[in-house]
Amino acid sequence: MSTTESNQQPNPAFLQWHAQDQLILSALISSLSETILAHVVKCSISFEVWTTLERMFTAHSRARSMNIHYQLATLKKGDSSIADYFHKFTHLTDTLAAVDQPLPPHEALSFLLAGLGSEYDSLVTSVKTQLHPMSLEDLYGHMLGHELCLAQNQPTVDLSNVSANFTNKGSSTRGGRGGRFTSNYNSNHGGGRSNFYSNRSRGRGRQNFSFNRPVCQVCQKVGHVALQCYHRFDNSYTIEITSPTQALLATSQQAPDPNWYLDTGVTHHVTHDLANLNIRANEYQGSDQIRVGSGYKATSVARAE
Repeated sequence: MSTTESNQQPNPAFLQWHAQDQLILSALISSLSETILAHVVKCSISFEVWTTLERMFTAHSRARSMNIHYQLATLKKGDSSIADYFHKFTHLTDTLAAVDQPLPPHEALSFLLAGLGSEYDSLVTSVKTQLHPMSLEDLYGHMLGHELCLAQNQPTVDLSNVSANFTNKGSSTRGGRGGRFTSNYNSNHGGGRSNFYSNRSRGRGRQNFSFNRPVCQVCQKVGHVALQCYHRFDNSYTIEITSPTQALLATSQQAPDPNWYLDTGVTHHVTHDLANLNIRANEYQGSDQIRVGSGYKATSVARAE
């Protein structure tokens, strides 16, 4: 307000500023979502809207920054490659820079080295003992080279300790068209094991296959292979070998089934007990006990009626 003697008149600059401020206020409000708009509905000038948004997003950015720092502290390479691990790390550091809280270079190196596994201990020691700090790009190149050396020095799979075991179990056959055959097959190759079972009865078959967990060739433990064993680079680790490699074959034959089974698909039956035949027959009075029910008249024969 300008004062000239006793008359008070509006300041022309204020009117111009107020008009521009209302335009800015309208632009800000129109660009906000409904969720954010609820926080600035009481603001009458653009300055109030801007300061309210600043307080809101500053608190959000602080919480976001703490969360990213926690992710950096707990980030581990694990089974991922160096390229994937470095990509995850740079994504987190770029997010910190986007919220205006960039990570200092020495802290970035510390977080990056802390996430490497024990196989990178030599590289970590080399970086820590350098007099001049190393950039992230140079460290990334050294990490790729170390990963390549580890891949080239991985031991090959030793196939000299392969054992093949076979077990066959046959059951007796019966005097009918139906039959049963049971076969168990065990194979041990490189620490693996598989079982095969076959059952056939009256023209219909059933086969079941089951594969068990692998056995490590380094520590002889179940559940992983040699390439995933923690002791594969430990030259001082030894295991006690109880027996040399063997190839075993075992068979067993069961006694014949004494029971007699009638099958209508044949023309003759031989039995030691006439009660097995549900028919009427002429008793033979001789000393022989063989009977044929086809009508063939020979010594020691009983004809069926």
